[in-house]
Amino acid sequence: MKRLLTLCLMLATAHLIAQPDNLSIYRGPFTMGHSLLPAEQGNWLVGGSAGAFMGYPAFQPYLALIDAQGDVVWERFLNELPYVELGTVTGMAYDSILQVYYVTGYVSGCDYGLPGFLYQLSADGLVNWYVETPYYFSKHYLALRPGQGAVIAGEYPMLVQYYDSSGQLVQEAGLEDEYAFTPRGLAQAGNYTAVLCGERILLIEWNSGGWDVTAETSILGGYGIQYIPEDSTLIVLAEGKVLKLSANLELLDEADISSYGYFYRLACADGRCYALGANTSPPFVALTFDTALNGLYSFDVNGAYNHPMNLATRGGQLFITGNAVPDPQSVFHEGLAEFYSYRGSSLFLKSWGPNGSSGSSGMDVALSDASFGDFHANVQNAFCGFSNQYMDLQITNIKVRVSNNSALPLNQVQLNATFFPCSYICSTIQTINQSYNNLNLLPGASVTLFFPNIQTQPLPYANSTNLCIWASGPNGKLDDHFEDNEACLNFIINGSEEAGPALPEPAIFPNPVSETLNVRFGQELPAGARLYVTNALGQEISGQLMDKPVSEWQLGMGHAPSGLYLLAIELGNQKVTRRFVKQ
Repeated sequence: MKRLLTLCLMLATAHLIAQPDNLSIYRGPFTMGHSLLPAEQGNWLVGGSAGAFMGYPAFQPYLALIDAQGDVVWERFLNELPYVELGTVTGMAYDSILQVYYVTGYVSGCDYGLPGFLYQLSADGLVNWYVETPYYFSKHYLALRPGQGAVIAGEYPMLVQYYDSSGQLVQEAGLEDEYAFTPRGLAQAGNYTAVLCGERILLIEWNSGGWDVTAETSILGGYGIQYIPEDSTLIVLAEGKVLKLSANLELLDEADISSYGYFYRLACADGRCYALGANTSPPFVALTFDTALNGLYSFDVNGAYNHPMNLATRGGQLFITGNAVPDPQSVFHEGLAEFYSYRGSSLFLKSWGPNGSSGSSGMDVALSDASFGDFHANVQNAFCGFSNQYMDLQITNIKVRVSNNSALPLNQVQLNATFFPCSYICSTIQTINQSYNNLNLLPGASVTLFFPNIQTQPLPYANSTNLCIWASGPNGKLDDHFEDNEACLNFIINGSEEAGPALPEPAIFPNPVSETLNVRFGQELPAGARLYVTNALGQEISGQLMDKPVSEWQLGMGHAPSGLYLLAIELGNQKVTRRFVKQ
C-alpha cells in the first residue's frame, strides 16, 4: 500500500512538473505574444497577433492552446472580423461552468480607429459568437462572470460593458464624464466588478435596474488588480507598492516594492503572486510574494532577446509570454512604436520557479560564412523618407552556414532577413523568411543552407547597406545563446548608377469610397504598369495591366464589403501604394 501511495504521489508530481517551456511559435514575420491564461487539464491558452507591416499593420488576432508537453492542441486566427490593422488579443478567461473561452482585444493600429472585439469560443477553439466592441486604439481588459458572461473595459471611450453568455450587451457603465480615468485592469468578485482606473479603484455592482458604483478608493499609479477567492480580497499593483484590499476596497495591508524595480503586470493564483517589471540592470525583473504580501523576492527574467509582454502563474510557477526578437534593446511597450524597429519576432512561452530558477531549452544554433552569388542595385531619383533617392536591391544565390552547437539533433530552424523600405503611410517592414525541416543535423555538425533570392522594395538610398540573416525557433524552441544567431553581408552602393524616372505619385478620391474610386496621376502612368487592389488580408480583389499610358483610372468598389483596402501600382521593380476605406 505504501508503494502504491508513493507511486501515485510520483505520478501526480510528474504531472505538475510537466510544463510547456522555452517554446518558440512562428506564424508570420511578426508573431507576438500578448496574453496568457492557465486553461483546463494543465493546458495554456496564449493570445497575441501574427502578421506583417505592409505600409500599415496587417495583423490577425492569434490564439493557441498548448498542452503540458508543449504541443499545440489547436490554434486559430480570429479572421471573422471585417477589417483589422494590428489585431491583438489582450484579455482572456475560461468559464468552467459553460466550458467556453472569452477573448477580447483591439484591431486599431496606425491611423484608423477601428472597433475592437469580444469572442466566445468552445473548449476546442470553435467560434460560438463574436461582437464588435466600441473601444478604439485601446487595450481591452476582461473579467469573467462564471456561468453568466463577461465584463470588458477600454480607454476610448471609457466604458465598462457587461455581456451575457449569448453575446448580448446587458448593461454599460459610462465612467468618463464623472471619473475621467484610464482603465488598467478588472477583477470580478461575485456580482461586483472592481475597475482599476489608474489613480482610483471603483467597485461596480450590476443589478437588474442598472449599475452603481458602491465603493471607491484612491491609489497612486495602479497597474494591475487580482481577486483572491480564498479570502475574498483584492491584490493591487500600484506605483512602488503592492496593496491588499478587502472586497469593499478597504486597505488591509501594503508592502513597499520600490527598491525592487518598476512593475507593470500582476498575476496571482494558488496563494502566490508575481509582478513583472523593469530595472536599469537587468532590464526585466520579476517579483514574487504570497497573497499575505510576505516573502518578497525578486529575480532576473531577462533573456536580452526575449521581450516579455504578460505573465500568469500556476502551481507556484511563473510563466511569461512575449516576443523573441533579434534585437537586444529591451523595453516594455503597449503600442506600435517599438515594433517599427523590430526585424521580426516569434511568440515565446517560458517559465521560472519562485526562486528564479529557469530551465534550458538545450538548443544552441550559430550562423556564419554568409555569401552571395550576384548583387544588383537600381537607384532612382525620387523622394524616399529623408533621401532624394531610393534604391531597390537584387541579391541572388545567398548561402549561410548553420552550426548545431546543441546537445540534441537539429531538425527544424527558421532563417530570416529584414529590410526597412520607404514608408508612405505608417511603416513598412519587408521580411524574407524560410523554414528548414527534416535537417537531422547532429550535435557539433554544420550545414550550408540556401536562402531565398531577394528583391527588395524601394529602400532609402545609402552608400552601403547590410543583409543580415538570423536564425530562430530551433526545433520550435528558444535558443539558449541567441547572440551568435546572425551572419551579415555588407554591400557598397554607387548612387550615380542606373538612375531613372520614378513611378508617378497617385492621388485617390473619395476616401472613404462608396461606389467608385478615382485615381489621378501627376504625370502619365506608362504602359506596362499594373494596378491592383488588395484587402486587409493581402488578397487581391481586382487588377489591371495598362496597355497604354493613362493619367486617370477608375475602380468600381460598390461590390466590395466594407473595410480597409490597399491600392498598389507596380512598374518594373518600382511600387507605390495608397490605402483607402470602403464604407
